[in-house]
Amino acid sequence: PEQAKLRESGITAFREGTEAWKAGKRDEAVGLLRKALDIEVRLAGTWHRNVDLIASRLGDWHQARGEREKEAECLSVVIEARRRLD
Repeated sequence: PEQAKLRESGITAFREGTEAWKAGKRDEAVGLLRKALDIEVRLAGTWHRNVDLIASRLGDWHQARGEREKEAECLSVVIEARRRLD
């Protein structure tokens, strides 16, 4: 039951983060996507397709905001996930 609640919370954070980004609420969007990523890592570990997807999008958003170090952190998560999954 707790995992199901966490999963739903992560899905909601991802969805709301995407909507916030489209609405121009960049700080809110990044925070929500970070929350979604943290939840997914907690539930599935770092070697999961959802982690790859969320970290990739979050990295793109950091890039758009000029946050190169945060973008690089996300890309390292993506690279590690893809290395283990492919």
